Amino acid sequence: MPSKGKRTKGKRGNGSGSIFKRTEGGCWIASWWVGGRRREKSTRTTDKAAAERILRGWCADAALRDAGIIDAAADKQAEAGRRRVAEHLADFKADLEHRGRTAQHASETHELASRVLQRAGVEWLADLTPDRVQRAVGELRNTDGRSARLCNKALTAVKAWSRWLVKNHRLRSDPLAGLSGFNVAEDRRRVRRALSEDEAARLIAAAEAGPRFGGLSGPERAACYRVALGTGFRRNELRSLTPESFDLDATPATVRVAAGYSKRRREDVQPVHPDLAAWLRDWLADRPAQAPLFPLGKNTGAMLRRDLEAARLAWVR
Repeated sequence: MPSKGKRTKGKRGNGSGSIFKRTEGGCWIASWWVGGRRREKSTRTTDKAAAERILRGWCADAALRDAGIIDAAADKQAEAGRRRVAEHLADFKADLEHRGRTAQHASETHELASRVLQRAGVEWLADLTPDRVQRAVGELRNTDGRSARLCNKALTAVKAWSRWLVKNHRLRSDPLAGLSGFNVAEDRRRVRRALSEDEAARLIAAAEAGPRFGGLSGPERAACYRVALGTGFRRNELRSLTPESFDLDATPATVRVAAGYSKRRREDVQPVHPDLAAWLRDWLADRPAQAPLFPLGKNTGAMLRRDLEAARLAWVR
């Protein structure tokens, strides 16, 4: 049977409160005002005098907060400081996913930031200093021989995490704000350029004649390369395409990528060159509806390198 406790009436925000019980023999519940809102919390005791002492402590704390003597933000930062860095990284990854980033992006960012922080020996937020992080990133390049581009990517990941800590009031300021990356131009491992028309044709021919690799047959890889070269779509965008993604009767013909797969996180509609549209019309005729056209695996780089090597060998011969 419910047992009503005597409640002390008070104005909102002045730290007043009362105790009561919801069930006979249960713990006393404290009810008090803080910041203009009423809070209720179990005192975890059945002793009334002890419950009243606990309530007075909570009311006093609320009054100090209302008066600005206790900084709630400082409390939150202190609480964050008692949690391990691995927990903050897990929360950061979850937040990236909740904000619409792809699972791959969230996972890669989390992995790179974790790698740097582990190397820097950062286990608690108090350990997070610019010199530790800079040294760890420098070791990735100088000791492990990683490229400047990869080191910059790792530094970007850990700096994104530190900004997130400040934004979510887990740190008062960003200790990594002043860190800068390496000059990629001084350490360019590969020079990227577009394929010439002749090179693109040789790549497509080599793929079409090649064996099954990367989850695709030779002709399927050749089709994938044709669409990639004609649209500029990336791996995840290509992986999302089905026959229904193409509107070859439109003027001009178009291909649509859903926002969930687009790099820009919005629906993309890309015009298709008439020559490619004519080829696609025949190729798509016998493709099953709503089935992915290019179920690419993770290691598309190895697939592409294999077909490029085959195209180069055919050209040399």
